[in-house]
Amino acid sequence: MQMKLSHRLKNPANTLLVLALCLIPVAVPAEESGKGVIAGIEKNNYLIKKGDTLWDISSGKLKNPFLWKKIWKLNPYIKNPDLIFPGRSLNIPGELLKTNANTDAPLDAENPEEAGIKVKVKIIPGKQIPAVNRDYLVSENTLLSSGYISESLPAFAGKITASPDRKSMMGRGDFVFTDAGGPKYYIVSAPERIFHPGTNDVIGYLVRIKGTLESAGIENSNKKALIRDAFEEILIGDHLVEYYSIDLPLMPVAERRPLVNGVIVKVHNGSHAVGAPGVVYLDKGTAQGIHIGDLFTIINGEEPKIPLGTLQIISVREKTSAAVVRKASREIAAGDTFKN
Repeated sequence: MQMKLSHRLKNPANTLLVLALCLIPVAVPAEESGKGVIAGIEKNNYLIKKGDTLWDISSGKLKNPFLWKKIWKLNPYIKNPDLIFPGRSLNIPGELLKTNANTDAPLDAENPEEAGIKVKVKIIPGKQIPAVNRDYLVSENTLLSSGYISESLPAFAGKITASPDRKSMMGRGDFVFTDAGGPKYYIVSAPERIFHPGTNDVIGYLVRIKGTLESAGIENSNKKALIRDAFEEILIGDHLVEYYSIDLPLMPVAERRPLVNGVIVKVHNGSHAVGAPGVVYLDKGTAQGIHIGDLFTIINGEEPKIPLGTLQIISVREKTSAAVVRKASREIAAGDTFKN
């Protein structure tokens, strides 16, 4: 047998065949935790932990934070790279693990993001902080219930026509009848005409979102729906608008105070109590260079013209915007101004 084997190994083709068979990797069964070894390389799956970001994972696993985009592209279930959730499995391709396992990988001067771990990164304040680590400006409830000022009356899809339980006011978990047949809607208040405190001109209509509802089928020929969320009392006659997704605004990386002056034209619910996170509406928007996250000083609308507090923009349209009052020394009212 030894003679036959050595004879076969003298044949170059047989020698290559034997070597190729020896080099075939043998997979070792992975543990359920996602940790394991495949042909001497760490298993590709990574379990996302609380506080993780694609930047940090790329830095720790691949030794190069700039490769986070490749991880994102190879995990198509992640729609927003700023939002990854603990407990989800993340695929880190073996090719990247192999490439970046070599600490002597050369630097591609023309494309450093594709290079290995010996990339020298110049840290610029703010740039190294991934958006996922930033807080939201306001809660979803605050953003939705604040609504917006529309220059014209919005197109309504229908309204709430009645209550199966004959209630006059409804809340979360209640059923209602509607004249709209879609699957999901926002419940909005009757539009309120807004006048400019300085000129008395109509600047638009305030539309506030009061909650959401979903179709619940048909009952006695009536279109039935379930109120999923309610930010205030839901009434018979409240309007419905088509549901659309809303992205919560993030705190800006750097403070921005544009040189824009304007007037507070409306205060949510009539007035703002000191210390409460009230919402106010402004007569300036994107046309004047205002962005979400911008900060402004609130100035008394009457003499003496003294600072009253600080507000921050949470939503913006072309000519108007909504802001949350961050601090105030007294109640804020329509007619007060803002500036930097």
